[in-house]
Amino acid sequence: MEGGNEKFKPQRKILIATDGSEASEKAADFGIETLRFEGAKVYAVYVIDTGSYGSVPIDEKKFKKIEQLEEIGHKATSYVEEKAKAA
Repeated sequence: MEGGNEKFKPQRKILIATDGSEASEKAADFGIETLRFEGAKVYAVYVIDTGSYGSVPIDEKKFKKIEQLEEIGHKATSYVEEKAKAA
């Protein structure tokens, strides 16, 4: 950068972490709205820490909990996807 005259380059990619909460939905809305005019590509991520569920083999109760978390994650990332497409 010479003399601080380098032009600002808008972000073309945004990663939105979500947990499905109202707060994360508001953050997603803000991020998408902020960059919608820039044509940015939006990525959503939901992380499940399966370490607390032990190792293989896992019992039926733990397996069902992981399935529930996966469903929550799918809904949370789908929310971000729908909002981004609508922007």
